[in-house]
Amino acid sequence: MKRLMFLVFVLMIVGAVFAADEWHIETVDSEGIVGSFNTSIALDTDDHPHISYYDSTNGDLKYARFDGSSWHIETVDSAGNVGTHTSIALDTGGHPHISYSAGISHDLKYAWYGDDTAVEDVELFTETHDEGILLGWTITGDTPVSLRVLRSVDDNEPEDASGALPGSAIHWLDRNLDTGFEYRYWLEVTDADGIVSRFGPTEPVSIPEQTTRLALGEPYPSPARDAVNLSYELPNGCSGAVIEVYDLSGRRLDSIPLTDSGEITLDISEYASGVYTARLSTDEGSVSRRLVITR
Repeated sequence: MKRLMFLVFVLMIVGAVFAADEWHIETVDSEGIVGSFNTSIALDTDDHPHISYYDSTNGDLKYARFDGSSWHIETVDSAGNVGTHTSIALDTGGHPHISYSAGISHDLKYAWYGDDTAVEDVELFTETHDEGILLGWTITGDTPVSLRVLRSVDDNEPEDASGALPGSAIHWLDRNLDTGFEYRYWLEVTDADGIVSRFGPTEPVSIPEQTTRLALGEPYPSPARDAVNLSYELPNGCSGAVIEVYDLSGRRLDSIPLTDSGEITLDISEYASGVYTARLSTDEGSVSRRLVITR
């Protein structure tokens, strides 16, 4: 795609100043016959106008922008009789994007202005993982400065799920999800110009009942002194679940039976300073965490 250059604009644009309750009119471009066939206007964040329009004399697509003190005009496309029926919009970086008709061929064309090395497209994919949902992506164009994964649950508004990720990241694992819900994901990318673009959503994906995993969270606080908290997750239908505490010699110091996923607090006030093992065991397997106690 040919890079869009800021182009010249010819027109008489009128703006209403409500305080004075009158129109203010100025000529933007008067070089030849300009401004016919559906001109289009957009305002940037400073309320400065950007206009795309057709140069009938030369058969060109032109663009004019006002910087607050003067107009700047450029020819965007001069390849044949082009530029009728234009429409313009500005992206979050204030860069113009123009759609227009290509004269004799009647092709629909699109011109944009910006960095050729910016992120052009993102392809997203999801995969149910044994620890959650794995979101991966491939980026076409330049490597962004940073990324952010957004997630929605059952068609609710998407929210930040990942926090800031490096622009070089290619996947992110969403852990600790619940069964019975549909999750959708978006990827927000921030390029070198600070422009943020959002891609997505993915198709809805759910955690199947059978993939709910056996899990034991990291003990906290760590190191612990008088009590320590342990969160855990039990697969559906498992039995014989128990959390046990062992010292370094392998001697079992405590055993607590469990029925459902949740969190427990262990009283360790009688334990000496040192390193212990907290083990979550079921008839389907076990998982352990290192427990450090200080006095």
